[in-house]
Amino acid sequence: MICYECDNEFEEESHEYDGHDICEDCYDASYCKCTNCRDIVRNADITTIDNEDWCEDCFNDNWYTCTGCSDFVHNDDALFGDDDPYCESCYSSRYTYVECCESAIRSDDAYYLNHSPLCEEHYNEQVGQCSSCGRTLPNEDLWYDEEDRNDYCNACRENASATIHSYGHKPPPVFRKLAYENTLFIGTELEVETDEELEGSAKELRTYMEEKSVGDRFYFKWDSSLKDGYDEYTGFEIVSHPSTLKYWHQSKVWYSLLEELKKQNFKSYKSGKCGLHFHVNKSFFKDTKDFRKLALFFWYNRAWLKVFAMRDSPNYSRFYEYTVKSAMRGPEPNHDRHLAVNFTNRSTIEFRIFRGTLNHDRFLASMQFVDALCHFVLVVGMAGVGKYCFREFMNYLRNINRYNKLEHYLRVLDMQHNFDRLYSNVEQ
Repeated sequence: MICYECDNEFEEESHEYDGHDICEDCYDASYCKCTNCRDIVRNADITTIDNEDWCEDCFNDNWYTCTGCSDFVHNDDALFGDDDPYCESCYSSRYTYVECCESAIRSDDAYYLNHSPLCEEHYNEQVGQCSSCGRTLPNEDLWYDEEDRNDYCNACRENASATIHSYGHKPPPVFRKLAYENTLFIGTELEVETDEELEGSAKELRTYMEEKSVGDRFYFKWDSSLKDGYDEYTGFEIVSHPSTLKYWHQSKVWYSLLEELKKQNFKSYKSGKCGLHFHVNKSFFKDTKDFRKLALFFWYNRAWLKVFAMRDSPNYSRFYEYTVKSAMRGPEPNHDRHLAVNFTNRSTIEFRIFRGTLNHDRFLASMQFVDALCHFVLVVGMAGVGKYCFREFMNYLRNINRYNKLEHYLRVLDMQHNFDRLYSNVEQ
């Protein structure tokens, strides 16, 4: 016989492959039998697993390649996740069985309650989040406050039910705007003091708010800056949920509230310690370049801003040196929450320069200033908020013609006439 591989004659017993005779030497060198079907197969077409040889057809019928580690896994042992085959080890590291669905889900998508895994849907049905501290707890461990319509854990429950909350109290914001408006929202913190008993005064003010159906727009918080020499609180801050400027204008909520504060013998400006802070949403701005322009505006205009805001507090609203040169290099404004404009909050920018007031015109002028400045930095370049940018800002106010209280207040202060004098007194 002639060997199909080497073309040599041989007399010993032959091996047959695809109708051809193969000598013993060529068989040993290039062929073997499939463990499963016992067919003779070329070595090049064999897959060897655990010292067993499998032809292509038998391999495809009996084995998978693990999606995770690329090892071979027998059909009887393969586990499937998202229609992909896995060995037991890789499957266990990627998937978790959840009894609520009687199926396995990706481990990254599993939520745990009392050490038991749940899918997202069933987890959300069984848990809630404390509106004050943010902890996630089973529903049975949360208390629902009918007044402010929020859930609280037992630790925060006492504070939630109080008229004046702790400084860390922060319920989820409720945004209000007119239907056709853009998305610059302004939240307010007005610090007030009174010579009367604080809890009783706060409850009386809260009663007034509920009678006027505006109680859900405000809450009260303690603030350590409002303490006397005996470490006793002398006042608290009134915090509003965020709304647009036009919404505040149209609702006239602050006008009636400020009048009521005066009737109840509260004070803010006259106290000398009280501040007025505004928060705006960072999402309104295009990018962090706009934050730098805000910081530049505050630094270059600090002289007239101190006059306008009627407050110069190195403890609570310091001005941070930030120049065009440093801004063009790219560093973000300094992260210090006690600066005149505070960028450290995750979602908001805080304007801290204003002295507290119960005067509605001055209050509204301050709010309009914040709104106007935020819009101004969107349309002006980096150099436009450098030296002498106050004049550009004034021109912007006149052209836009929607900040009447602010323009009137600036005229009362004669800011345009006094700008050069104020500017010359500040070393640039």
